[in-house]
Amino acid sequence: MLILNIKSKKIRRLAVVISIILVIILITPTLMLLPLELVLNAAIKKIQRR
Repeated sequence: MLILNIKSKKIRRLAVVISIILVIILITPTLMLLPLELVLNAAIKKIQRR
């Protein structure tokens, strides 16, 4: 029983780490794209003014 407890705790910790990594992988590109989008919008507005 003790061995199972230790294993489940390790598995739980692993699952938490994996979920955090997945969240970071999913969020980082959107955070990277947001400034890009803002810059593109600004550039498009400048082009349209001309």
